[in-house]
Amino acid sequence: MEKYIELKCNICGKQLKRKLKQYKYDCKKYGLNYKPVCRAGCGGSQIVSCKVCGDKFKKRNVDIKKTINNFCSHSCSASFNNKKINRTKTGSKNVNCRICGKQLTVSKHASGSTCKKCKPKTRIRKTKQQLIIKRNCIICNNELLVKISSVKKYCDSCRKKRHQENGKIAGKLSAAKQVRRSKNEIYFAELCKKHFSLVSTNEPFFDSKYGKWDADVIIHEHKLAVLWNGVWHYKQVRKNHSLKQVQARDKIKLDVIKANGYSVYIVKDMGKYNKKFVEEEFNKLIKNT
Repeated sequence: MEKYIELKCNICGKQLKRKLKQYKYDCKKYGLNYKPVCRAGCGGSQIVSCKVCGDKFKKRNVDIKKTINNFCSHSCSASFNNKKINRTKTGSKNVNCRICGKQLTVSKHASGSTCKKCKPKTRIRKTKQQLIIKRNCIICNNELLVKISSVKKYCDSCRKKRHQENGKIAGKLSAAKQVRRSKNEIYFAELCKKHFSLVSTNEPFFDSKYGKWDADVIIHEHKLAVLWNGVWHYKQVRKNHSLKQVQARDKIKLDVIKANGYSVYIVKDMGKYNKKFVEEEFNKLIKNT
């Protein structure tokens, strides 16, 4: 069982318990300067000056009571302690700082040194100067001045155009893959299949250089493609829904269908499932064909 000893805090007078082994060790380490404290932050801190360089800094009252000398850093404490050591044994020497002339203690093998305050002035990293070469833009053939390690192949204007073209291609490919069907559209397709002989729904039938495109209902005998457009084609439905992107896809789809020799019939479906609305739109289609 570990033994404890009851003590009083030297600052606030609060009673505290310490291990007997720890108490003996602290007494041996700090000697007469040791005065027990309830916690590290008891009594706060105060501004003291370094014994070597004279810089002022904050130090806890607990640490001030434990130590005799105050040092702002390890280098200052090392330089203070080095003065007491026999220099012939350690192989050190005294030199002056090459910038401000302050006396320093360094190794006997050191050619020169700088003090703590002057070191940041000399620590400037010298980057390798890269060779600049001439290169022509792949698209417009304009001359570019680039570093030898650079991979730049396009000028600024051509690079922007290239990004825009890549975005259009990606939009067209994603539009060709997406398929969305509502209940009204499904009921409309069933009515068309009963009335017409050759009808296909959501079939990638129309060819383009970016792949095949589909239509909601395709009536082959009349070369007619029906596009059943819901609310999201005309209004902003939710935050992650891009109305401009949807409308841009619709324009591309219209051009592709017309290029394949088919005419387009658009139905605006702005509401919920309604049989009467679907039947009315179907009757309008029959009158127009």
